[in-house]
Amino acid sequence: MGLCALSRQWGIFLFPSVFLLFAFQWVRFPQWRNAITRTTCICAALAVVIGGWFYLSLYSRYGTATAFNRQSAGRFSLGNQPVEFYFGLSPGALFSDPVRPNFPNQFIPIFYSELWGDYWCYFTIYARDTRTSEFVYGYTLDQIIKQGSIPDWLETNYETASSYLGRVNLISLFPSLVILVSLASAAKEVLRRRSYVPLMAHQRVIRAFLLLAMITTMTGYFWFLIMYPNIERGDTIKAIYVLQIFPFTAILAGILLEQVKTRSQLFYRLLLCWLCLTFVHNFFAMLTHYRP
Repeated sequence: MGLCALSRQWGIFLFPSVFLLFAFQWVRFPQWRNAITRTTCICAALAVVIGGWFYLSLYSRYGTATAFNRQSAGRFSLGNQPVEFYFGLSPGALFSDPVRPNFPNQFIPIFYSELWGDYWCYFTIYARDTRTSEFVYGYTLDQIIKQGSIPDWLETNYETASSYLGRVNLISLFPSLVILVSLASAAKEVLRRRSYVPLMAHQRVIRAFLLLAMITTMTGYFWFLIMYPNIERGDTIKAIYVLQIFPFTAILAGILLEQVKTRSQLFYRLLLCWLCLTFVHNFFAMLTHYRP
């Protein structure tokens, strides 16, 4: 936990889920309360020692432990962001040209395009100035393209790769649906009547923790987006900022597929085949096109 908070500030959003799990187990198992209390104190102390110094340095230098490289909105208000931030979709560009500067500061399309592709043009979208042989990265590439047609001196795959990423977004609706169904299935399992089978009770705790970790992370991330808005571009909308939730979604999706397997081998194999085809199609979105 200390290393997570030290390596990336958004990692600290996992802390509430861990301590809430400790609290839940403390109430549930009176016989283990001393051990749980001791473990919680050791965990908190180690996390503070390992990662706390960085936040103390932020506070001493900038007057706040949540300092970022831009000015805060000052107070939390949903009005800090426009309506388009919450509800904008832009489905046309989402499946044809899902790269900047399309759908600026719209959370859903940018986050989705970042998750499966390269909205900000730093990885799959490639650009190089042939006059100097220097790479041209996302922001500068965006400024050049806004001026009109792509100049002759710019070597880039912007047009071909952006259409490919549109297909990636379209095909990735299937794994996205699998993830959403797995989340709903896990929530249903957590909220249903208590099971008296020890193994099932243990699995419910695991599901509850994974869901809680995702909820606290996304809640904290939304707080950050609202406190540090960028109305023109929304350049803080990046899937990498909530990287820690994706292993959890993979675990829950795996649990769902295992449940499908026990009920229908045929449907399970069809799901796996479709996921494999999705992987094959999306493979080049996982390889950077920047090269020496």
